[in-house]
Amino acid sequence: MNNYLFFSKSEKVLRSSSSGGAFYHLAKALLNTGKAAIYGTELRRVNEHFENSISRIDNISDIHRIMRSKYVISTFDVKAISKMVLDDLSNKFKVMIAGTPCQLERFRLFISNLIKKDDWDNIFLVSVFCHGVPKKTFFDKYIDELNKKYKNDLVDNINFRYKKESWDDFCISIDFTSGKNIVERQSDNPYFTLFCENYLLLDSCFSCNFKNCQYFDFYLGDFWGITKIGCASNMNKLGNSIVFANTDKATQLINSLFNEQNECFLEHLNDFNYVEYCLKYNSAFLKSVCKPNDYDKISNIACKSIFKAYKTFKRYRLFNKIKTRLFKKR
Repeated sequence: MNNYLFFSKSEKVLRSSSSGGAFYHLAKALLNTGKAAIYGTELRRVNEHFENSISRIDNISDIHRIMRSKYVISTFDVKAISKMVLDDLSNKFKVMIAGTPCQLERFRLFISNLIKKDDWDNIFLVSVFCHGVPKKTFFDKYIDELNKKYKNDLVDNINFRYKKESWDDFCISIDFTSGKNIVERQSDNPYFTLFCENYLLLDSCFSCNFKNCQYFDFYLGDFWGITKIGCASNMNKLGNSIVFANTDKATQLINSLFNEQNECFLEHLNDFNYVEYCLKYNSAFLKSVCKPNDYDKISNIACKSIFKAYKTFKRYRLFNKIKTRLFKKR
């Protein structure tokens, strides 16, 4: 495995990315090799709700549609995606597919029975560092509550990684069809707080079988802890990615970006202990997150109201803090 610190030198790309823009530049590099197609998650508003599904693009100008973390489960139709990929391969296209580890492993196992071994030379599997996946019903409920809270002014777009000031102190930005915009800190946003505290995740996320899967070509994630492992002098305030390249073809593709130093910064991390790093700063890469003791209670409330679940969580958290302080004084 080869490990890299990466960030785009384009402010536009950085602000459109969750971290350092690694996916944009890898997708662009593959498209620049000739005939290629990129598959990734696209969040689209459909009337009063949103659909999050896999889209196919084959043009650099469309990469922005499938960038950035969505924080909601996506529709990943393995059979339909495999059919499109088979069509691409028959037309001599190279293919890149981005998704969560569980999605990519389902795809890998399914399509392995339909392609020749040599076809893998033209398929790139790109996984994110996955904390866990929220249920779609929770996201739909949150959007519905926002629409009602603001007098049926419909949510038009939501960015859970809005870098108002910096990458490591991001906010949540919500755009409405009227032109209104609301910006909230992470801890003030009900949906994002409940996601981070693991109340909105699928049950399977608490015992994930797809951590550190060696079959994928790339793993991309936020380079949390960058200031503590000797890379701070090269960090970018608007986003830093850590990239794991697991295969020879992945290493070859990312190394091609060393020729694009005017567009991006790339540093190979020599003698980098990725296991030690991840255990300290990005543990979700190696192990499943913990299920909260009151998961059932909070998530059941969230099914009816994200805002009420958030208030209940805050009340429980305050009660536990007071309780802890009282015990310490004894």
